[in-house]
Amino acid sequence: MKTAPILASEVERLKEVLESEILNSPPEIDFDEITHLAAAICQTPIALVTIIGAEKQWFKSKVGIDIDGTAREESFCGHAIWKDEIMVVENATLDERFQGNPLTMGENPVIFYAGAPLRTKSGHGLGTLCVVDHKPRVLTPTQLESLRILSRNVSRLIELKKQNQILKSLTEEIHRKELALAESAKLAAIGQMAAGVAHEINTPLAIISLLATQAETLMKSKQVDPVKVLGVSDKIQHTVDRISKIVRGLLDISRDGSKDAFAQVKADSVVEATLAFCVEKFRVNGIILKYHANSMLELQCRHIEISQVILNLLNNSLDAMMTANSPQKEIEILVSKKGENIEFSITDSGPGISHAIQHKVFDPFFSTKDPGKGTGLGLSVSKKIVESHGGRIFLSPTENGTCFVIQLPQVQGIVAQIKSSAS
Repeated sequence: MKTAPILASEVERLKEVLESEILNSPPEIDFDEITHLAAAICQTPIALVTIIGAEKQWFKSKVGIDIDGTAREESFCGHAIWKDEIMVVENATLDERFQGNPLTMGENPVIFYAGAPLRTKSGHGLGTLCVVDHKPRVLTPTQLESLRILSRNVSRLIELKKQNQILKSLTEEIHRKELALAESAKLAAIGQMAAGVAHEINTPLAIISLLATQAETLMKSKQVDPVKVLGVSDKIQHTVDRISKIVRGLLDISRDGSKDAFAQVKADSVVEATLAFCVEKFRVNGIILKYHANSMLELQCRHIEISQVILNLLNNSLDAMMTANSPQKEIEILVSKKGENIEFSITDSGPGISHAIQHKVFDPFFSTKDPGKGTGLGLSVSKKIVESHGGRIFLSPTENGTCFVIQLPQVQGIVAQIKSSAS
């Protein structure tokens, strides 16, 4: 018996075997159908798709045999992978390479063998599509050509699996980067409102300090008026609640909500959670905020993500009006029901967006802001978030300023629910 040769390209060949991720993979119908077809065409009791590893010959698909593989040094396929054409052994007992080979002995010996190499794009042999019989035989030219064609299809299947795996990895990497970009855009939006948050908290803290002084004065007086004391206490509690709401909103929108399940929420609460730490910055910058919402409207959504979208749009409106130094600075938020959708519209009195570039505003990295002011990711990320909810975001025609509209289905479909559970 002669052991199959190991050529200089063995390291590169084994690297491609591993990269194909087919070694020790589970059975697949696509490979099994080709193996059955090869056995039928060649009229042999055994047909195999073999993959040659470093020390073992492993059977990806098999007909007429129960074992999963054999030692590489005993294999016929170990010889065949180095051939350019089909290797045919009509009678192994007469071939010096296989005389004394354990596979040629026993109850069901390998006497006839024909193996077509499975080639990668770079020309390395991963294994074979082979047919085996327990007695000597000869294949017709048609059978040989059929085996050759089938082996090429097995090679294509292996390459397709490899490309699918690469595509899957790339898709996962893109998804990870999209999440990172979304987080970056969200943090940028929160950062833009940071000064407003400080003002929003400092103002009620100053009120609490003043009220505490009033309470102290009342307590020191000899004629304590319980009504006045209770009034001061109520004002302090109201102000504390206001601070708590701001902090909760900030903590809420700061965390990653992309993996949250869809939940039934009030539409106005989504807006108000965002406004909690925005209104002070609007006030400081002389912006009039108008807000109209039906408190009875509800929808199914990931409210943190939708708050992120609203925050981004509010930041854009603020920047547009401050950059253009608009004489009248006004933002109007309207929440309404349109058919089966809940609609959030945000309209500002800024300079508006030129018709020539409106089709680009949702493109990644496109920005109308001055260099260094903004990443150009906010609207792109917002679009992805809204679309992941089965909705859409668009520019609505308006005579003055800019109007962005978010349309979200009031009830999420079964597909969205499944995706939400999977994530």
